[in-house]
Amino acid sequence: KKLIFKVHKVAGEKAYTKFHRFELMREYLNSLVRRRTSKIEDVIDLQTADGYRIRVKPVIFTVKRCKSSQKRAIRAISRQIVENKSSLNFVQFLQECVLGKIPSEIYKGAKKIYPIRRVEIRKIELLSEPKTEVVAG
Repeated sequence: KKLIFKVHKVAGEKAYTKFHRFELMREYLNSLVRRRTSKIEDVIDLQTADGYRIRVKPVIFTVKRCKSSQKRAIRAISRQIVENKSSLNFVQFLQECVLGKIPSEIYKGAKKIYPIRRVEIRKIELLSEPKTEVVAG
């Protein structure tokens, strides 16, 4: 797992950072890919409760190849679960993704449609931060 931060302010010896992106290591993702299985990917844009716009990219691996209708249904379940979590604030959402709570919920929902081997959040990108108003005084 790779968490990428950007420095936004330097004060003396300290550098203050902001979250920029989370992604899984490419080697780890490649180790999950197998022959005669399906890899289901999705891209979900959402806004958290505190105004951050983020892009979440889950990836789901099945035990065997599944039909496209089953892929659509699994994608719909993952989309619904991730969008329900948009009621959380940004930090809580990141923690649930990185620590595996959201992938485990997707797994529990999707396994009713087709046997699932693994669910991961492949990438989380920060699209925009909430606008803060500067009051001149």
